[in-house]
Amino acid sequence: MEKNHTTPYAGLIYDINDNWSAYASYTSIFQPQNKRDKAGQYLAPITVITMKRA
Repeated sequence: MEKNHTTPYAGLIYDINDNWSAYASYTSIFQPQNKRDKAGQYLAPITVITMKRA
């Protein structure tokens, strides 16, 4: 079971003008599982990739 993992995150803000700006972000989530299946193997980690723009 992998216990260590770097979780990346990046965000960017672009000023369009004095009143408007655009925002985008990206992150990846990693959560190891401590449960086992019937064969005794650890379950696969939960992984999620999120991208947002506004």
